[in-house]
Amino acid sequence: MVGEVSNVVTGHAGAVLQVGSVVRAREVNVWSGARIPVPRQLPPDTPAFTGRDWELRTLDSALADGTRLCVVTGPPGVGKTALAVRWAHRVEHRYPDGQLVVNLRGFDRDGRPLPPASALDDFLLALDVPPGRIPVDLDAKAGLFRSLVAERRVLVLLDNARDSAQVRPLLPGAPGCAVVVTGRNVLSGLLTEDGAALVRVRPLTRAGGARMLAAAVPGADSDTALSRLVDLCAGLPLALRIVSQRLVSDPHTALADLADELGNSRTRLAGFEVDEESVAIRAVFSWSYDILPPDAARLFRAAGRHPGPHFSLDTAAAYADLPLPRARRAMATLTAAHLVETTGRDRHQFHDLLRCYAEDRAATEAPARRRASVRRAVTGYLAAAEAASRFVRPVRPPLSTEPGREFSDYDDAVAWLDGERPNFLPVVRMAAREGLPELGWRLAGALWPYFDLRKPWEEWTALLRVGLACALTAGDRFGEGLMRHDLAFGFRHRGEPAEAVVELEHALAAFRAVDGTWGIGSCLNWLGDLRRALRQFEPALESCERALGEWRLAGDLVGETWALRNLGLIYRDLGDDERALAAFARARELFEQRSDSRGLASVLRNEGIILRRTGELARSRETLERALAIHRARNDEWNEACSLERLGETRYATGDTDAAVAAWRRALEIFEKFHDHRATRVRLLLSGQ
Repeated sequence: MVGEVSNVVTGHAGAVLQVGSVVRAREVNVWSGARIPVPRQLPPDTPAFTGRDWELRTLDSALADGTRLCVVTGPPGVGKTALAVRWAHRVEHRYPDGQLVVNLRGFDRDGRPLPPASALDDFLLALDVPPGRIPVDLDAKAGLFRSLVAERRVLVLLDNARDSAQVRPLLPGAPGCAVVVTGRNVLSGLLTEDGAALVRVRPLTRAGGARMLAAAVPGADSDTALSRLVDLCAGLPLALRIVSQRLVSDPHTALADLADELGNSRTRLAGFEVDEESVAIRAVFSWSYDILPPDAARLFRAAGRHPGPHFSLDTAAAYADLPLPRARRAMATLTAAHLVETTGRDRHQFHDLLRCYAEDRAATEAPARRRASVRRAVTGYLAAAEAASRFVRPVRPPLSTEPGREFSDYDDAVAWLDGERPNFLPVVRMAAREGLPELGWRLAGALWPYFDLRKPWEEWTALLRVGLACALTAGDRFGEGLMRHDLAFGFRHRGEPAEAVVELEHALAAFRAVDGTWGIGSCLNWLGDLRRALRQFEPALESCERALGEWRLAGDLVGETWALRNLGLIYRDLGDDERALAAFARARELFEQRSDSRGLASVLRNEGIILRRTGELARSRETLERALAIHRARNDEWNEACSLERLGETRYATGDTDAAVAAWRRALEIFEKFHDHRATRVRLLLSGQ
């Protein structure tokens, strides 16, 4: 039990109050003045302020709905303070009893936040409390402040807060007051415990940033150069102001020249150095980085090595060599500090200037540590890519010795591949650059089933050319054969079969040099298909039969199945329908046995073509529609277009012209999307119907 307590007030008191929970006798000096002054502490509005209409409306709405506390948060340099000051000037008439402002120095050059007691001293002095009458105790200071603003309408701007604990003593208790807090951290305590509204400030759009530059720089009228500068500034108003300052101070600097200077990511941060440290980009970022816990700082540096546009938690953990639970906590810290942005399910990214800063920090580490970090990340990509690709089309020997990421089904695997696709080429290039060529070609090879599904020809060819360079650098003939084999597929699908034959013959020679049975069989099989496309039927049959023999000898059922399918195509083109259907029937049986829906649909489509030719139109239509359903279930658009093209022919043969035209139009739309040469044939079908 707490003993009996009494409050003693000395001197003349105009008001008596009890502060907090009383646990001992406490003396409170309350100033009794005549009239409390009206402080007007808002700093000048930013002249070049532009955009932010949505954020201003959100602040209006939040503080008009009875909320009296709003947190404005965002990354360093994004313009949180400018937004809060602009809004405060717009609404100061609503708070006739004053506006109080304090910089809490949560992120500052000396790294020491302003204690709440010091901030309260400033407020009390602004409210004309004599220094000798200001209490010593923090709770007493807070209580006196709340008493002085009770039943008044005062706007309080708490700028640059570090955390909720720093802010909470500074909150008025009166319902007529409003508080806007700016900070780099989310300040989740204020949201959950104090009912604060949240306004996230993001970098300016390209259009908004260009307007800001155009307003600040007379004669800046090149839309292309302005947009490029905005991109290089990552849309950060602080960076844009520095660029404006440089352009205004040296009118002979052309927009394009400055953009070229800032375009070098290795030296970009130097382009934002200014005499005043408080507005230099590198220094402003360092105030957030320097106070990070060790794991968060380590993850930040490590993720800076990633060359792609975004990264997963697994990837960041691999770079940093952190167990997933620790990496998850570190990522949460970085996200809360707005040093990393979460853009989707397990998708994280830096904006461009923070990426440069992270790379800058990572560059201080020893080369051996950097290489080990990259090796872990690329190894993880290889294992995951191979695990996902096996859901798409399990047709080649394993290229990874590590356990891969677990995927629940085909859709899950393809979703991961689609999401990571922008990273694949940069990661393979990184492997080549960091002296890890073996990993580079293996990752490129593991992705073949996925790129064969999506068919982004230019991107795929670029990836394989880097992979081929890696295999040649490593002196790995199997890797060379695999890259040339896959490059041939690109030529084939672009309608260049002769070039594809040359590439496959080089691949065959490389595989033979290392007695690579799978590679020899696959090259022979696809050489047969290419020679069929060139109407060279005799050598085509010879190649496919040799491939079938190689794979049967090796006990490779996957290879055997695809050789049978290709033999069926040759017999189909030769007009030998009986042999074609026999080969297709055996291939279909093996595809069904292996639950290979892609291969099964390919056989069904070709069976449908023969059935139409032999006059069995109902069976042809049924077979082609079954193939089409499989392609659509797999989200395999290119093969969907191939089946639509053939289904249109069957529908036309039955007299259903409207349905035929609908099928051809959809096929044409898909082929044009892929820039596929087959679009020419579909246009001819449409023009001749």
